[in-house]
Amino acid sequence: MNKNKVSLFVPIFLVSFACSTAQQLKDVKDQQRIPAASNPAAPNPCEKNQNLLPLDCFAETGYLDEHYIPHLWDLASADYNNYPKIFNQSEPPTLEEFRGSRMNGLIIYVNAWEVGKLVFVQYTGSNWDLVTNKLYSRMLTFQKRFYDKPNDDGESGLNFWPVRGVEAMPMKIYLSDMLGEKEGSRYTTSLKIDYDVESNNSLERPLLDEVRRIPGSNLYIGKMFVRKLGKNNLFLWFALEKVEPKTQINE
Repeated sequence: MNKNKVSLFVPIFLVSFACSTAQQLKDVKDQQRIPAASNPAAPNPCEKNQNLLPLDCFAETGYLDEHYIPHLWDLASADYNNYPKIFNQSEPPTLEEFRGSRMNGLIIYVNAWEVGKLVFVQYTGSNWDLVTNKLYSRMLTFQKRFYDKPNDDGESGLNFWPVRGVEAMPMKIYLSDMLGEKEGSRYTTSLKIDYDVESNNSLERPLLDEVRRIPGSNLYIGKMFVRKLGKNNLFLWFALEKVEPKTQINE
């Protein structure tokens, strides 16, 4: 090889080596930035079971694909036996997430179903709704509206039930220790929606909601308790999804 060819080969080799090294360093840095959920080194543990719904996988493993955002359908479709595990894997929201917001709600499971339906209808409609089957349609949906800040009575918001057609059942919100057994839970706190306010009646005041947020989403899983004789009795499970305000579209 003559000197001209050598002198030409060396710069080309160095440039090629430098580019290759730079690309390798970039690949390493990019891999470090990839969350575990999408990192090839940490594959979807439920990938082999294509029939397993995302939140059922989340219940068992804590895995939730960063590219998949769950909505109300996901909680309503999940196996209700997994609701406690989904709750334990989820995270306590902040009060600021609820202040000034609206939440669309869906009842997803009522404990002691036949008896539970009879009790449930006392809060949201009338016994006639059981006969006309309203319980199986509008009865299961609701909306919560939260104030920007508590009012003078310490209330944080109101509920709207389509069957009633008016806002009712004011509530207050706060963060506190989770209710019941903490073993298996990633966190020890949760957000409470408490109906023990002066303007509620004797049927409504014993009610207490406990809520956590599905990571990376505006979806919340909640359970309602009835406080009787010093005990918190699990009444039902529900889902909430934050209503995003409209954004201005520039034409």
